Amino acid sequence: MTVDTIGQDCDAHAGILASIRQLYARVKRQSSPPSLRDVLPVYERILTHDAIKALCGIESAFFRRRIKTVTLAPSTACQLTLRTASPAGLQKVLEEFGRAGTAFMRLEFIAVYFSQDPKRGGKTAQAMALALTQFLSYIQIRFDDKMRDDRTRQSLLRLATTTRELRHLVIRLSDVICGAEIGDGFFWRLLVNGEFPSGIELLNSLERHLTDAELSDASGKFSRLLQWILAKTAEPFLSVLTTFLWTGVIPLEADPHVEETRLRREQFRETLDAQVKERRDIHEEGKEREAQEQRDADATAVAASDEELRRGKQLLIENTVEQDLAVEAGYVETATSGFDMAELLTSKTNFFRAVVDPKDDQVLREVLDESARIIDTVPFKLLVQWSILLPVDHMRSELDSVALLAVTRRLNVRAHLTWLHRIMLMSEGLCMSVFARDMLTSLRSSTSRSLLAQPGRLSSMLGLALVETRLSKGTAMPPFDYRVKQDVTSFLDNRRASSHVRRMLEEISLNYSFDLELSIVISQQSIENYAHIHRFLLYLRLSDLEFKDAWVQWRKAAHLAAPLMRRKCDLLLHCLHGFLSALHESFTIQVLMAQWDRLGRHLDGARSVVEFRNAHDQFTDDTLACCFLTPELRELHDVVNEVLGIGWALSDMISAAERESGSLDALALALQDLMHRQIVGTSSLVGLVGRLAASSERPAVRDFAKYLLQRLDFSAFLHAKVNANANIQSQ
Repeated sequence: MTVDTIGQDCDAHAGILASIRQLYARVKRQSSPPSLRDVLPVYERILTHDAIKALCGIESAFFRRRIKTVTLAPSTACQLTLRTASPAGLQKVLEEFGRAGTAFMRLEFIAVYFSQDPKRGGKTAQAMALALTQFLSYIQIRFDDKMRDDRTRQSLLRLATTTRELRHLVIRLSDVICGAEIGDGFFWRLLVNGEFPSGIELLNSLERHLTDAELSDASGKFSRLLQWILAKTAEPFLSVLTTFLWTGVIPLEADPHVEETRLRREQFRETLDAQVKERRDIHEEGKEREAQEQRDADATAVAASDEELRRGKQLLIENTVEQDLAVEAGYVETATSGFDMAELLTSKTNFFRAVVDPKDDQVLREVLDESARIIDTVPFKLLVQWSILLPVDHMRSELDSVALLAVTRRLNVRAHLTWLHRIMLMSEGLCMSVFARDMLTSLRSSTSRSLLAQPGRLSSMLGLALVETRLSKGTAMPPFDYRVKQDVTSFLDNRRASSHVRRMLEEISLNYSFDLELSIVISQQSIENYAHIHRFLLYLRLSDLEFKDAWVQWRKAAHLAAPLMRRKCDLLLHCLHGFLSALHESFTIQVLMAQWDRLGRHLDGARSVVEFRNAHDQFTDDTLACCFLTPELRELHDVVNEVLGIGWALSDMISAAERESGSLDALALALQDLMHRQIVGTSSLVGLVGRLAASSERPAVRDFAKYLLQRLDFSAFLHAKVNANANIQSQ
């Protein structure tokens, strides 16, 4: 090996090493972060043309499509620079164009996907896709005109300014159609997985967005666009609805009955058409020759006229110098009549034109109108809502709050409600027990019984009970007043049978006197409801005292009765005590405690006098229903009175036996019948309360019925028995 050969080998190795270094530097430069990549200066005209393409969703050298996320973003291969813009500002402008291009590309994908096959999203989605296709074509025409416009200097800033409204329109429409972006691949899940709405759901979604746009869109263009898309989308549904209203049948391809009917109609139509065609051929056979001759003559005349027209136009163009050649080339008049050359060219090129409804064309032109307008006018609906409705509502709510505060503090409404709760609803058990004991003692005495009919007698008894239980001190007496009707005298003259006591209480009512101003928050109907509830609760309180006294009397006379009779009477009294205890406990827990606390929370959260009054009226209505005093619960109320009447009848018999020196013959004869009536009444009540707990629309009444049912029939024995009897009767 010579020295020259060695030198040549070294030079070759040095060249290879230099090439490797250059390749390594290039790879390192390409793998470096964007801030360290090559800086590429570009011409503004080229970048503007690519930005216009990006607005139409077209990929270019500076904007790349990402199919996985369906986005069109600026290329990150190198850092672009302009002479007239900073790199950060240029990047932000390009991102805005990429955002608009992403919206356009997504709308285009949806339009193409759903317009090709109605099975993908239904005819409603197909109609929406066709409308989107038409809208996007108009957008492309607008952007294409800007690309071909050579009258002004192409500037990226000018393009961003002039297309701001169109870009905003496309982005808003994409947000409405495609929805919010959730995770990677959301767009493909929207199409492939069937998450895109269809049918009535799609119409409801568009209508909801249209309602929001009518209030938030200042220019009104976007709301007009959504209104047009909604109208085009609803056309298939309206067509089916019209067919159904006209024929009474919804045309379904999968319906065999409809298919068979259609085939029969087609066969009949074909037969009829064949017969008509045969007769028509016979009738028109003689006229065919004349028609053919006339057509040949017309064709010859038209050809001659066209040729003559072209020759005249050519001569006119050659001889005219000073006139407008564009106008004369389009419109040439012959010696016989005027002929529009533009109309002739349009008729020759109609095959390549898309037929657009004039109404749709007008709507899209109005939506895409870019007339200069410094400040868009505010929609009338938005103006009315923000300038009139919202201030008026705010002022009304403030006035309602002030009025409620003034009324409740000045009239001391909470104190009145507390007294109604104590006396009318008998939450003060000791006071009402003292009053009921005094009233029952007067009913048992023949001399005091008639005094109850005197005006003010019962009110005095209530006042004494309040003083005795220290609820009222001195002259601070609550404005309660018992009013007794004249018919009560006839009941007081009789003995205290159960029917007479209950009917006597119907002639007595407890009134609460208050100022007229208080009727603003406490209605007269609620006061009447309180009176009905108080009458029923007073009857329960008197029944409880009567049954306890009957138990004491029976304990004294039980040693004279037979063991079997003693056990039956003990069992009957025990069942009656359990029945009354269930009613008292259910009313105390579910009404006097739970509903009263709920009423307090509602009153604390009330913002107006109307809310305060409605909450109190709702409480009295629910309490009235819990006492079974509403018309729809009349049957339940009658069953309760029937069971209580059994206890009063038993008490009368025990008292009669005590007066007759221990004779229990009448009680022994009636005891079996009373027990049977008590079992039947309780079972019937359990069945009715069970149905009420399952079917009541009021939550308070439903909770009360469930609790009462559990107290009356804890083991569900009676409920199962009622269901078994119902099944036997149905069979």
